[in-house]
Amino acid sequence: LYQARSEPRTALFWARRLSTLHPEMPANHVLLGDILEAPGDHAGARTAWERALALSPGYPSARRRLGGGAPDGE
Repeated sequence: LYQARSEPRTALFWARRLSTLHPEMPANHVLLGDILEAPGDHAGARTAWERALALSPGYPSARRRLGGGAPDGE
């Protein structure tokens, strides 16, 4: 929501907070990666997406963002 409203600092704050409060949820790390990627923090985004995959190997959103596509059968 904040990113869509062109409030990147607020979006980043909340994405980091989500990934800290609920680190077990891969979607939070994908969101953080997306927000980091927008201004060009490619390394930070990749780290967040890789964390999502570490939590849930084959997580489709993270795989796509890392260029892996969906695993077989999806």
